[in-house]
Parts: sequence; structure tokens; C-alpha cells
Amino acid sequence: MITPFHDESAAMFRALDGGETAEFRSSLSRVFRLSPQVPLDERAALAAELAPRLSAADGDLELVADLAVLAGALVEGGVEPGTTGVRAVRLLHAWSRSVDLDRESGGRHGVGRRLGLAAKTMLTGDDVRAAVRADEDLLRDLLDASRRLMPRISEYREVRRLLKMAQAVDAVVLDRRSGRGFRVAFDGVWTNFQLHTLLADALVGEQGRGLEGERPCPGCVAIDTELPLPPPDRNESLPGVWSLWDHEGVPIAYTGSPADFGLCDGERVIVLDEEPVPEAWEPGVHRHRLVRATLTVEAELTAEAAAARWSRITVPEQI
Repeated sequence: MITPFHDESAAMFRALDGGETAEFRSSLSRVFRLSPQVPLDERAALAAELAPRLSAADGDLELVADLAVLAGALVEGGVEPGTTGVRAVRLLHAWSRSVDLDRESGGRHGVGRRLGLAAKTMLTGDDVRAAVRADEDLLRDLLDASRRLMPRISEYREVRRLLKMAQAVDAVVLDRRSGRGFRVAFDGVWTNFQLHTLLADALVGEQGRGLEGERPCPGCVAIDTELPLPPPDRNESLPGVWSLWDHEGVPIAYTGSPADFGLCDGERVIVLDEEPVPEAWEPGVHRHRLVRATLTVEAELTAEAAAARWSRITVPEQI
């Protein structure tokens, strides 16, 4: 069925192809206004139509950046990012390699800001993060670009954090109290507060792998991980069970991200130690509101493998 949303989308593309900038932006504005009112499948069809147009090689990059923002808005409204999301992130990459990032002003309506707006939404998609992670050069370049841009364009602080989310998805976890070790896989983890909650849920007590400590309540874990985001429960709190260290004996802040844990023998290593002054925090505060988080224990290390790991770990004897 032909709808006003369909008509305006078609008019937007005709104006873009015809080089009619004013008409394009007028139609674009109307598409933005209409999109919350139409069914998800219509919005998804438009997002798919946008994908091939998100290219630095095609047309005026100022206008293509507008399309990227529209695509991001559709995703924030419930459309899966998919190929369109990957194209938007690659568009940012192409743009970042064509300009002097250290001189990019970050104006309110600048291309860099609009591409950052789009990218920070697209990177909430696990398939988009997986595609970025699979391309080591792309991930490295975008981490560098976001680091250089974020002092002047605030959107890149979130872009960088999501790129670090993409970077770190597995680890060897060593528990100092028991001497045991585990291989874990995770995704969508925004902070080490959230990582701590997921590790405690997976490892503590009989419902986990038998480590000592206080388990987080199931409702708190849901608030910290699920989509759609459950309502907050300010009567509950998440307990701090461990302090977190890297393999070189450096304490890692809860406010950081899993990517802050360095690699040892090619694997990220997380050391769990007793928390001398346990703290607690409100569930749902330290997660990304658009990202579902997961953590799975893939295997426990054998006693011999754990001992070999511990032999290469530096953790201070006294905290």
C-alpha cells in the first residue's frame, strides 16, 4: 500500500538524485516526522533502501551524512541495523581517512558530528559490532579516530566506548581465593560494574560455579542485561564481590570497560580478588540502554592449566 511515508521517502530520493538540496532536506524532515507513526516493516524497508546510498564515493557527503542520521533514527526506533548499520560505520571510517581529524571543528551540523550520531546508534547492534571486530584494520582505525575526535565532538566518547565493547568479548577469569580459572565469553558489556554483575551471576554459589560471595538477585541481573530495559528497582542493589585486576597486578576500575584488561599470551585476563571494602550500586545504571548483555562460562580450566596461568600473573600479596 502506498502511504504518505512511502511517498515522502520516494520524493526524498528523487530530490537527492536530482541534486535538489532544498527539496531533499524538506522531504527528509517530513520522513523523520512520519517515521514514528508507521509500522516497523515500512521503516525497515526504508533502512534497507538507505544502505547502498551510505557511501563516501556517491554524491554530496553532506547529504549522505543526513541519510546516515535518518538510518540511525530508524534503528533507535526499533529497526535492526544489519547491513545498513555496517555501511554507516564504514562511511564514518572513509570520512575519517579523508580529513585532518585533529583540525575537525566538530560544528553542530558538521559531517563528523552527524556520522558520529549515526555510528553510536549502529554500534548498539551486535551484528554491527561483530563485523567491526572481524576487520582488525577497521577497528583499529576507528578507535584511533574516535580518540582524536572525542575532545571536540561529544558523540565520539560513546562511539569509542562501543568500539571497546566490540573489541573485548572473551577472557580467562582467575579467582585468587580458590585458585580456579574459567574461560568466559560475553557481549554487550558497557562497564566493569556490569561485567562484575555478570561474572557474579555466572560464578558465585551453587547456581553458578561454586565461588564464594554474594549472588546478585535475578531481578537485578535482568535490569542490568535485558532488552527492553526492565523498570528500575531502587529498593535493590548489586553487591561488590571482588576487586578486579589485570595480569600485571594493575587494579582495573569498575567504571572502565572489559577492554581495559590487557592480553597475556594472546588472551584477555581478569583476576578476581577479595574486595577489602565492598561497595554496592544500583542495577541498570552502568549498562547501555540499547544493548542486551550476555556472559557464558565456556569451560573451567584444569588444575594444571590454572596453575600455569597463575605462574604468569602478578598480583600484589597485600591489597
